Amino acid sequence: MLRYLGNKSKLLDFIDDVIKKYDIQGDTFADLFAGTGVVRDYFKDRFKIISNDYMYFSKVINNGKCLSIQRIYTFLKMMKFGWQQAVMKNGV
Repeated sequence: MLRYLGNKSKLLDFIDDVIKKYDIQGDTFADLFAGTGVVRDYFKDRFKIISNDYMYFSKVINNGKCLSIQRIYTFLKMMKFGWQQAVMKNGV
């Protein structure tokens, strides 16, 4: 399988213009070749985003971007207090 790491950031305005020009309606945006999540980042305030990619790095990057504040806070507590104490204290 050919793996292509592209740069969709140059296409963001074009994609947005197509959505506006053809009055595309909906509340969900599917990014089928998510990569580093550039498209997701651009449209996340206007749509629910569904991301997909064959490459595992994309899952890791995009899941990290979607962490909630509570999960980040819990993670930082784990780093400060150590994994065992944080798990016992927070039930995480």
